[in-house]
Amino acid sequence: MTMLARTAAAAVAAGAAVLLFAGKAAAFSVLVVDGMSTSASSSVTRDIVYQLKTLQAEAGNTVTVADATPMDLSAYDQVWDVRYSAVGSLTGAERAAYLDLLDAGKGLFLVGENASFADRNAAVLSLVADAGGGALGTRYVSDVQSVEAPFDGPAAVGTIEYLSPNGLTSAGSGRWITRAGASGTGVAWGSGALSGGRGTLAVMMDANVLQWGRGAEAEALVRNLIGFMDASVTRGTAPVPLPAPALMLGLGLASLAGFRLRPRLRRRG
Repeated sequence: MTMLARTAAAAVAAGAAVLLFAGKAAAFSVLVVDGMSTSASSSVTRDIVYQLKTLQAEAGNTVTVADATPMDLSAYDQVWDVRYSAVGSLTGAERAAYLDLLDAGKGLFLVGENASFADRNAAVLSLVADAGGGALGTRYVSDVQSVEAPFDGPAAVGTIEYLSPNGLTSAGSGRWITRAGASGTGVAWGSGALSGGRGTLAVMMDANVLQWGRGAEAEALVRNLIGFMDASVTRGTAPVPLPAPALMLGLGLASLAGFRLRPRLRRRG
């Protein structure tokens, strides 16, 4: 390789590195509240946490797991409260912390369950109302439900079969995640759907669908839910900004390399 070629190759690499650094964004910081100490089934909770940690990591996010909700959530972009507990009512401090999280434009995922978890369900739906998502109640719903757009992709899934889910009477100001007729088990509120310009909220009235090993359809749905949350929430840690001079340097180096490597045309005699 000639000196000219080596110089041009180095310029290409330098320019590409500068431009790549410009587009690199920080991962989302995700808190999973598992409530292991009060779980109705430690094995269900372990499976849920394993699945979420695995799929969140695949999405490029960092995950912290806690038994209870810390009162300071400023370090997190999303909170997934997946407590599988019949005594899972939210305290006043937890409710305030979650509403503050939403006010900051961040994401909250809450899990309810069937009628045996009445206290937990009431706490979840009360928070939805306080956040401006509407007055939702519970009702019977079929185990087999259709997966609604945009939650049917990019991981393809058309229907889902729950294990003894609870149903919701309406989607309020949100959109159905899954539904069967006039009822459904999951509802999501994207950016702007909650009153007061709050962040992103999702509610799933079945914990088992989040478990590892529930099948390809359930895994696909969880992947799509993670993607929805990632696309909707405000990052607490902004992408690393690139100063204008550095950006111009990268573009200049790449352009210079292209000029140096352009073949010369021979003049015809």
